[in-house]
Amino acid sequence: MVAHGRGARLLAVAVVAALVAGGALALARTSSGAGAMRGATGTAAGAGIPKPPPATAKARRRRARADARMLLGHVRLPAGAHQVSTEPAGDDGTLSHPPSRPAIMTTLVDEHTWWRVPGSVASALDYLKAHPPRGGKLRESASQGYGRKDVRSGYDGFEWPTVGRLFGYRELLVQVTRLTDGGTGVRVDAQVQWIIPRPVSERIPHGVHEIDVTRAAPGEAPSLAIKVVSLHEIRALVSMVDALEIVQPGAYACPALPASGPIVTFTFRASDGGTVLARASEPSSAREPTTSCNPMTFSIRGHQETPLLGGAAVVAKAGRLLGVHLQTPPSQQPGIATGSPG
Repeated sequence: MVAHGRGARLLAVAVVAALVAGGALALARTSSGAGAMRGATGTAAGAGIPKPPPATAKARRRRARADARMLLGHVRLPAGAHQVSTEPAGDDGTLSHPPSRPAIMTTLVDEHTWWRVPGSVASALDYLKAHPPRGGKLRESASQGYGRKDVRSGYDGFEWPTVGRLFGYRELLVQVTRLTDGGTGVRVDAQVQWIIPRPVSERIPHGVHEIDVTRAAPGEAPSLAIKVVSLHEIRALVSMVDALEIVQPGAYACPALPASGPIVTFTFRASDGGTVLARASEPSSAREPTTSCNPMTFSIRGHQETPLLGGAAVVAKAGRLLGVHLQTPPSQQPGIATGSPG
């Protein structure tokens, strides 16, 4: 029997939020009583996400490993725990790997240690919950056994906040299992995701002299349309979009969303009604924090670029700047879109 705690990881049913070629998310449609819905799905891990220069990747990976080692130092184990250099004998292979790992997250680093602790698995898990690591918040928990007095193994996962544009996912996983000699073994994993920076080439080209802002449902006439020609407002809108970061490789549990909701689109032109230099679009119902499930799609001169995170904030700020209501009420989210890598 397996008993899962309140924070058990959603990634077991997560769909891949990787990108199809060209950088756009593929949207899978399903039917329900409420009408058409959409959920993010995709192809291979990180498809469409640019690779950073080798030197950048190396530097960020090194800093992520340093952060992971720092998180390892925050773990709090029962009195009498002592660290061992190899996987404890008699664990039946349970401590040979992390208890959980984000799917398709190619920029994740993992640092780990092994321990032996006195007492039972149940008492060790109780201690972990009563003594969370400094700065960590319990995110997930699971245990296996035949009742409270016969817990054979389990783990707790604690998360930390992101660090600017450097680190995303940051978690400490503490796995506990019964050993055949009657002892209790522990594996502690610190997992940190380093962020791929947005390439300079994926920013709005110079020379924008007009921005057309529309809100429209797919295939319908706009319910709102504004032509922006003020230099101050143009600079502000360009700066907002250029400040966003790109989506990262990974898999996410995506809520089911209406497929035909209004979209806010910013069309950046070289002149009045002239050449389209760039275009950015975000669902009008999106709210922060946005994810790969509801990113801002972005193109330069008709070429799809990597989708962006933070587009909902841009829509809200643009509305205040222009004195209009661009956002619509958040969509109903009746369920989780599930699937598997394509």
